Amino acid sequence: MTNQEYKDLRKVMGTQKLVAELLGVRIETVSNRERGVYNITSEAKLAMVHIHSLKTSSKLKWPRWLRLGSG
Repeated sequence: MTNQEYKDLRKVMGTQKLVAELLGVRIETVSNRERGVYNITSEAKLAMVHIHSLKTSSKLKWPRWLRLGSG
């Protein structure tokens, strides 16, 4: 996955802040990945694709357990 592909997928998923919270990373990490400061690791790619697939498979709603603030 290229940095641009990561950014494009993130935009489909939501804001940098939202994606950072879903991934459990700092917003700067998402930004740095998008700008090419960090390479996109296999782990980062897998996490993004998996979270995106969860969202799209549930009619564009985040699964209950993945929603922010739902301990």
